[in-house]
Amino acid sequence: MLLLKILSFSMTLAHAPVAPAPATIEDIAFVSGNWAGSAEGADVDYQYGEARGGMLLGQGRFTADGQVVFFEFEAFRAENGELTLTPAPFGQPGVTFKATLIEPGHVVFSCPENDFPRIIEYKLLADGSLYSKAEGVENGAPRVVAFVQHRTERN
Repeated sequence: MLLLKILSFSMTLAHAPVAPAPATIEDIAFVSGNWAGSAEGADVDYQYGEARGGMLLGQGRFTADGQVVFFEFEAFRAENGELTLTPAPFGQPGVTFKATLIEPGHVVFSCPENDFPRIIEYKLLADGSLYSKAEGVENGAPRVVAFVQHRTERN
């Protein structure tokens, strides 16, 4: 009987869920650097600083026909074991997105209450380029903005 209880307990432990490791700012550090690409008929460039002190700061812009058509500032933070992203489109206060998927070289952030975007994704591709995607609902219709950027010396 005792052996049966020990085996049952051992099997329970073997199937117990394992808590994920707490998120750190290093989980998003793969975006650090200067990036350039194109999306929606615009040139895209982003610059991300070093992951330091629990924070990584970034900025980006889309330019078309010599005019800035979009810009944003981004603050990635690691606090209390969670990784968050707060973008500030056009320099305006933004909403905070929480990381819902963290894998090496791949992080997905979500804010279901927001219209566009609701999901923001960053993924380092095998060739070293950076895939970025924002998706959600804009004016009642689904919208996805996805693009690939390559590392550059300076933007």
